[in-house]
Amino acid sequence: MNKDDYKDLIIIEGFIVYNGPTTKEIPILESESVFYVWKESLNAATTILISSEQPMSASPIKVVIGIFQSEFSKTIKKGETLFWGGLQKELGTLLIKRIFPPTIEMQLPKLEVVTLYRPVNQEELNLIKESDYTRFPPRKIEQPIFYPVLYESYASKIAKEWNAEAYGVGYVTQFDVRKDYLLTYEIHNVGGNEIDEYWIPSEDLELFNICIVGKIKVIKTFYREN
Repeated sequence: MNKDDYKDLIIIEGFIVYNGPTTKEIPILESESVFYVWKESLNAATTILISSEQPMSASPIKVVIGIFQSEFSKTIKKGETLFWGGLQKELGTLLIKRIFPPTIEMQLPKLEVVTLYRPVNQEELNLIKESDYTRFPPRKIEQPIFYPVLYESYASKIAKEWNAEAYGVGYVTQFDVRKDYLLTYEIHNVGGNEIDEYWIPSEDLELFNICIVGKIKVIKTFYREN
């Protein structure tokens, strides 16, 4: 391996271990060769596979990887064990054996966010208030999907025509979410221009909340028309 080809990356030698059967996870290293490493939620670093000295069916796998520079990746130390896999979807662990710092320091990019909207009723808003406007409440058993929407106009329509009519009052909330997290989900158009939304499984809502940047704001209120 010629490290000069990766001057802007932090080069790490280590051992990857899978949590379970490798048949489904192998393509992350074998084909796409792009994955993430992290210690805790919110500090994932994009990583590429540079080389592997063992077949992907083995575990542990000795690898050389390149980690893109970030505030988090610069804190990684020899001897640490990190989680690895798709974005925050843990597939196993990575034991760090050696680290080679980059020869070119990169200016770290500003964290990119996407502004989303969510219509809520009074009960939901009360629970949001209890979190100091930092998270949405867990979904009920009969609500397997969380639906944040991309346009204020669509959120307003739901708040006015559904929440206000059904519950007496409806609110439109606005909030920012990390763009890199949302890249793991598709945008669904469900009926026309600006009728776009994300479908977040209820089991992913905890991580979705962690990836909210700043506070959830109430920007509109609608009342039932008598």
